[in-house]
Amino acid sequence: MNRIKKRILFEVKHHFESYKYIFKKKDSILDIGIGPGFTAKFIQLNLPGIKLVGLDVINILQENVQLVIYDGKKIPFDNKFFDVSIIFYSLHHAKSPFKLLKEAIRITKRNIIIIEEFCLSSANANVEMQKERETLIALGIPPDLYHNDLNQEELEDLFRKYKLTVRYRKKLKTKSNKSIKKYLYILEL
Repeated sequence: MNRIKKRILFEVKHHFESYKYIFKKKDSILDIGIGPGFTAKFIQLNLPGIKLVGLDVINILQENVQLVIYDGKKIPFDNKFFDVSIIFYSLHHAKSPFKLLKEAIRITKRNIIIIEEFCLSSANANVEMQKERETLIALGIPPDLYHNDLNQEELEDLFRKYKLTVRYRKKLKTKSNKSIKKYLYILEL
């Protein structure tokens, strides 16, 4: 296993401790932008009884998790279908993070949990994009994924715009070699 994947798996376990309390025994969870499925598999192993579905625009799953492929525009589930949605490291890959969040709100009953990383203002954008590509390749993810410039202020403005209550906000520790900061948000609808 490469060092990047080891770091990611360590962070999946560590970050889980910050949000696991939000889940109830029989919750239905949608993992929006599931990617390789490391987080989804970890949640399934640690929360027996939950129903978890992964959603993405491409199939790059490396774990045995139910996956729905969609067009990146309209999430193919009815209103308030899932108890909780998670969006981990996906908003900065969405062509319209605003529409993605709005869709997550539509299909979610109770909570949306977001983990997002933001480039530090002092970072060299070209160097950081190269590090991002290296990380994606190491994880078996296509390195040419779309990447937007969503910043933390814009994301938090979206929460206010959509009248989401930030129940919990935490800066997460990371061992990444990228010049980033990571935040966890637990939102109530």
